[in-house]
Amino acid sequence: MSGALNFCSNAADGCVFVQTLLIMRNFYDYLFHGIQENLAILYENPANIKIIFSQNQAILEAIKSRDPDMSYTAMNAHIAFVRDFFKNNKI
Repeated sequence: MSGALNFCSNAADGCVFVQTLLIMRNFYDYLFHGIQENLAILYENPANIKIIFSQNQAILEAIKSRDPDMSYTAMNAHIAFVRDFFKNNKI
């Protein structure tokens, strides 16, 4: 490949790479912002904070005990709680 063609090929790859990075950064920013807003809504009710704290303790204890079934059950209960909260509140 000639020098000019090789430069254009590398430059095009670089442009695609930079565009991909920008898309990923924008996606991350959008996702992070959405998570922040959803957590703010979830944490408006102090009872939810207590429930989530208890769930997180159960997850941590299950992981520390190296019990995969207990870890799965604890994590699944937490995910179900959060999912149901947003589903029931139509968020």
